Amino acid sequence: MNGAVRIGPEDEEDTYLCGGHFSFDDLNASILIDVLPPLVHVHAADPRGRLLAHLSELMVAETEITAVGGSLILDHLAQILFVHMLRAHADQAGRPTGWPGALNDDGIGAALRAMHADVAHHWTLKELAGISCMSRSVFAASFKKQVGTAPLTYLIEWRMSLAHDALRRGTQSISE
Repeated sequence: MNGAVRIGPEDEEDTYLCGGHFSFDDLNASILIDVLPPLVHVHAADPRGRLLAHLSELMVAETEITAVGGSLILDHLAQILFVHMLRAHADQAGRPTGWPGALNDDGIGAALRAMHADVAHHWTLKELAGISCMSRSVFAASFKKQVGTAPLTYLIEWRMSLAHDALRRGTQSISE
């Protein structure tokens, strides 16, 4: 079986269910899993519904053939589907919680983008607050409220996550 399940008569497709499983490495899993909903329900009238249906159809078609690169295509389609599901959820929820929502905030988002763009920089609370156009105390409180952790703690955890990935992939050594 290819994973596709039809519900009801084929000429009356009112409901389409798509289930999947994503695996995240243990170290970085909580960064994303903590902000994910247990279920995303996309209504047929949602503009993303058609796109998600097309992506799902591509995945089903790819499982029905055995060709070189099939698993790679499925992996990438699954990632694209996952991102579009997150976008659909964000649109429905108004504004996501945690760091995904904070990225959309003018002040905190600017600081997060700066940290992500130059992770090696020796960021200070003063610099990050300046990027956000806030005082240090307001920035620190707002960052913690939106992201769930203090700014410099977030930065340390982000750096550790990147270092872990680099070591695991063998792209850098511990001394680098």
